Amino acid sequence: MSDSMENHKTISFDNFLAPFNKILLWVKYCVDVTLVVASYWLAYLIRFEGAVPPDDFAVFKKTIFIFVVCFLFCDYFFGLAKGIWRYASLRDIERTGVLVLVSNGLSICVAFMLLHGAIIEIPRSVYIVNLFILFLSLSGVRLSYRIIFDKVKRLSKTRENVLIVGDQDIAASLQYTILKNDSHRFRVTGFITFHKNRVGETINATSIVGTIGDIPSLVQEKGIRYIFIAVDNASNEEMKQIIKISQATGALVRIAPSMVDLVDGRFTLKSLREIKFEDYLDRKPVTFDTEKIRDVFYGKTIMVTGGGGSIGASICKELLKFSPRKLVILDISETNLFRISYDVTHQGDMPDPEDTEILCKIADIRNRRALDRIFTAHTVDYVIHAAALKHVSLCEYNPIEAIVTNVCGTLNMMQCAQEFGVKKFGYISTDKAVNATSLMGATKRTGELLVKIFSGNAETKTKFMAVRFGNVIGSSGNVIEIFAQQLQKGERLTITDPQMNRYFMSLAEATRLTLQAISSGEGGEILVLDMGNPVKIKDLAYDIALFYGKHLKEDDIVYIGKREGEKTSEELFSNREKKITTTFNKIFKVEESMKLEGILEQIRAVCDSGLRYDEEQAKKLLFAVSGSKG
Repeated sequence: MSDSMENHKTISFDNFLAPFNKILLWVKYCVDVTLVVASYWLAYLIRFEGAVPPDDFAVFKKTIFIFVVCFLFCDYFFGLAKGIWRYASLRDIERTGVLVLVSNGLSICVAFMLLHGAIIEIPRSVYIVNLFILFLSLSGVRLSYRIIFDKVKRLSKTRENVLIVGDQDIAASLQYTILKNDSHRFRVTGFITFHKNRVGETINATSIVGTIGDIPSLVQEKGIRYIFIAVDNASNEEMKQIIKISQATGALVRIAPSMVDLVDGRFTLKSLREIKFEDYLDRKPVTFDTEKIRDVFYGKTIMVTGGGGSIGASICKELLKFSPRKLVILDISETNLFRISYDVTHQGDMPDPEDTEILCKIADIRNRRALDRIFTAHTVDYVIHAAALKHVSLCEYNPIEAIVTNVCGTLNMMQCAQEFGVKKFGYISTDKAVNATSLMGATKRTGELLVKIFSGNAETKTKFMAVRFGNVIGSSGNVIEIFAQQLQKGERLTITDPQMNRYFMSLAEATRLTLQAISSGEGGEILVLDMGNPVKIKDLAYDIALFYGKHLKEDDIVYIGKREGEKTSEELFSNREKKITTTFNKIFKVEESMKLEGILEQIRAVCDSGLRYDEEQAKKLLFAVSGSKG
């Protein structure tokens, strides 16, 4: 009932406006006709320097009617007058140019047929001058209307006052982007700097009005609604201070995108995000060699397995910034594939997906025949293998699924990469692979061994490498997400052990460092990301509670004991491994001497046992081949 009423209202309103639309169309025709007459007459005035001889004036009077009628005919055919002037664009200008050429040509032909000698008496310069004047006048009226309309629209709307805090370059780029895209909504009233000696200077005619400590008074004085934090290189303490002071003012605080995204023109209103807990992490800013990454992935076909998961999806989104020719996203989950497909095609802050062909494939990496079909259909240059079962406790309870997915699936992927001539294969590993005590860690360590084995094959042209890192904030099921849910429900926070600690890294940093590592890897390496210092889970719980405005007491935490396979502390390097620096200061290389003879056969035996669902034998062989303490 409500839908039909709504439709009735819409139809009635359209019917009400219909006569006015017709009147407006006639007005636009009248304006165009006036411009045709004025342009033609002005062309005569220019040709005769303001004094048109009587004979030529007579020719003008004979031919003007033909020029008007021919123009109206062409105008109707091209639909120029029907265009909405407030949306005038370059495409409309192109159509105007074609219309002017065609209508003038038609006018000359008709005048020649009807008037014969009169058309010969028109000076040729009049034709040329008339073309230019008519084109400029028709285009100018439409563009002027749009400019005036946009200006009035901006002035009629109440704009929100914005204070931009941060580095000079990124703050200036952010202001320019706002002026270009969202000036009807935001008014940048000033900049906040880290350097007191810069106060009073201007950026794009807008003043630097103060330092961090001046934010509260400026918010009150200037009626600031939004504070945009545009910082790429602030320390953790500086970031905490900015966020704390900004939030205390009551203004809405948003974090701007990185300088790379601003420069590449990918910023939209959706790019401004709310503060996340990871903004408080003790992580030093990282500078990425984006040109190196672009050189590797630009125009190439890339396959990402597990592309619908949190890590895989983030990698897919980041890869699109480097314009690969084709992105093949593999995942066993239809829901996850649908989500990443929607994200990369509908989010305003994403790059234009038209530059890249995106293919979402539902596939199980345990099914070799399915993988063969996909690799046959697409000439893949790079593979980033993120598909895995990753939760320690679930892998302990489902050992066969973990082994078949993480070991057999990885073996299938590496064999395909080798057989189909993939240039590079990047395997996503974990710190749980180091001195593994869990089944999940043992499967990931086995994956690292497979990297070594396939790299040692003299006949292979594929460069295999592993990228090892710890916990990622923003990945599904991580402890921070669980704590946040418990706090929001008013529940006590559950911690396995008071001494439990873990390495943490933001999803964005892990993604970019992974691409950096794979793009610069030479093959055969286990590359380890610099995770900083480990964080005690108990301290993390208190920090997250403060972030959500709650002060924890000791009885707000319940200790449930370590789960099977879980370690109190994770490690990034084993005692057998030597830590080697690389040209990129946040990426290290593992140097390890070990014998690889016979290991591939042992791994195949693990897979055979897993595929036969011989759980005890599969686990026994897995822990033996991986050197783990299961």
